[in-house]
Amino acid sequence: SVYGSGFLSIDVRNGRVIPGGLDPVDILARAEDWAFEGCIILDISAVGTGSGIDAGNLEHLRSAYGRSLFYGGGVSGTRDLSVLEESGFDGAIVATALHRGRIPAESIRRGEWS
Repeated sequence: SVYGSGFLSIDVRNGRVIPGGLDPVDILARAEDWAFEGCIILDISAVGTGSGIDAGNLEHLRSAYGRSLFYGGGVSGTRDLSVLEESGFDGAIVATALHRGRIPAESIRRGEWS
């Protein structure tokens, strides 16, 4: 590839990939064979809301993909970061929670939020 590596973003709304309506677990399983360094699960309906993560399917998503896996959309605070970490995710995309002070910038710098 031109860039050598990169991340695949799987955009999800109401638990389904958009566009197409597929199960994100199926896409993650297929992505194992693709030349990406990792994947991002991005809950489009929750981006910018700080409403909290959809924790119901995290372990199933994680088990479908063996490389780096990040989650974004709705992260509301340090508890969500801990849930993602406990579920085996390698990181999170955070913005609104950081801007609103729900996640202290210092804890992000230190990598400590538990």
